[in-house]
Amino acid sequence: MRDALISNTSFLIIFDPKADDEDIKKIVESYYPYADVYLTGSEPIGDAMARRGRSDLAVVDKISTFLVLLAMIGVVGSFIALTLPLTSFGIAFVMASAIVYLFISRITDIHMWARALLITTTLGLGVDYSSYYLLMLKEELGNGVHGKEAAINALSKAAPAIVAAASTDAAGFGVLALAWDFPFMKSLGLVIPVGVLIVMATSLTFVPAVTSFLCGKKWFWWPRLPKKVIEISKMGLKIVKNAKFIILVFAVITVVSGIVYAQGFSPSHEFKLFLPEGEEAIEGFNIMKTKLSSSIMYPVFIVLNLSELSDDCIEAIEELIQYLEMKGHALTIYGPTRPQGIPLTNLTLDYVLSTDGGLFISDDRKYALLQVFLKYSADSEEASKAVREIKEAVKEFVRKSRYVNEAYVGGLTAEFIELDEALQNRFWTRVFPAALVAMFILMTLSLRSLPAGILSTTLVSSSALIGLAVTIVLFREVLNVPTIWFLPMVIFAVLIGVGMDYFSFYFVKARYELANNKDPDIALAKATKTIGILNLGLATIVSTAYGSLMVSTMWVLKEIGFALSLSIFTIALATAYITLPAAMKLLKKYLVKSK
Repeated sequence: MRDALISNTSFLIIFDPKADDEDIKKIVESYYPYADVYLTGSEPIGDAMARRGRSDLAVVDKISTFLVLLAMIGVVGSFIALTLPLTSFGIAFVMASAIVYLFISRITDIHMWARALLITTTLGLGVDYSSYYLLMLKEELGNGVHGKEAAINALSKAAPAIVAAASTDAAGFGVLALAWDFPFMKSLGLVIPVGVLIVMATSLTFVPAVTSFLCGKKWFWWPRLPKKVIEISKMGLKIVKNAKFIILVFAVITVVSGIVYAQGFSPSHEFKLFLPEGEEAIEGFNIMKTKLSSSIMYPVFIVLNLSELSDDCIEAIEELIQYLEMKGHALTIYGPTRPQGIPLTNLTLDYVLSTDGGLFISDDRKYALLQVFLKYSADSEEASKAVREIKEAVKEFVRKSRYVNEAYVGGLTAEFIELDEALQNRFWTRVFPAALVAMFILMTLSLRSLPAGILSTTLVSSSALIGLAVTIVLFREVLNVPTIWFLPMVIFAVLIGVGMDYFSFYFVKARYELANNKDPDIALAKATKTIGILNLGLATIVSTAYGSLMVSTMWVLKEIGFALSLSIFTIALATAYITLPAAMKLLKKYLVKSK
């Protein structure tokens, strides 16, 4: 077991604790007073992750709450008016929680993360919808309209964009239920849309009703009072005057990002992405990976369903072990013919059963077990490749052997592979196509514009690719941190939600300006002046919440926080300042006609 349990400077003790871990550690330390002793393993690592996770989230909550409130004040421009989006969220969350408890919980179990995401999603989208309405209201008040008339006009302008955004948001989350064989995905797909639709309703009813009474009060809007806005965005004007060039540049960036993603994305399951830095259990695990072999904790299991157990069957099992050894991935293999990791001198059935080899055969003699300890860490890419080769080798063995009916390859690495393949398959073959189709149809119908459906799906996909490409380059190439395997799914799911808000807000306003201004450049620059600040403000709110994850001690949260923040800012810029204004300039005749 050289290099597996023992090295020049370290050795590993494996035990199943029946007492307190710390007591066992003290016993070991008493025998080796000058050695560094580390407690590690699944349970200590899990405890460390849970403890540090709670600590990280407490810090993240404080930072994100403070920064989000600052960003919201900047967007709404009023301390008092700021309470409306928050109150709207509170009402929506209570109602959505009641519906989930009374109805959805009877259909499926409610996952703990579904409850958490119900809060964050309802808050984020509720702020988006309410802020957009308040912006339209301030615009009406700035133009001299007062009281209920201003509220009615603002609602008529804001409602199409909010309905379009909310319908696509709900559909984007709802299609997650198509992965119904994953309870977590099914729970998200049934729970989150409830919150989205309820907060849409409160944003279109409660908020306008309150503002119809209070919008004429100066104290309600303090310190930034409504005023007439006639300025245009100078940056927006330059963009639309060079529309073709802008579209070309954005297309090139998207293509390059797609190439970087296709060639550079190598999904990883490495433990270090989830492990907090500075914990004893983590340090012990890292030492074990570098000095010994972490695969000793996570072997590959091969279960053979035997058609008959005989001397010939025993020889066939040894032939399989030798074949697996030839692949060059195994450090040691245990089984009926190798109970100590080396072949028995006598490979007859009776002799095997008289040794510890019998421990690898079931009592009914229908199953045999092999344990393969790999040369690689169980969470590494090398281990995944090795297990795939082992699966193929075992499959080929079963096909040729008359002594084995079936074989099953298991263990942590095999679980990673199967989970990855199954979830990726559900997402990319069911969820993602359904989300894009639903987004296209709903955006086209709600905004009564075919270009709206095409542009929205294009911008979401492009922004996600750009965010992924930059994240891969920064973390994988610069920081030498692998890319977590589910990152693309997280980015696409979030952008389908928030990206549709930004798109709808600008599209509706820009189309209105195009219909009421002879010069399309001026019209689009006006829309950019109004909605550009809103979109960037809303993006700041959401990006701040996600970006605060980067203060975590876990690389996976740092990576997700950075990728989401960048992708959200990308689509906010693309929808209000860069790509969408340029595209609407080129498609003007189709957009105004579809009003």
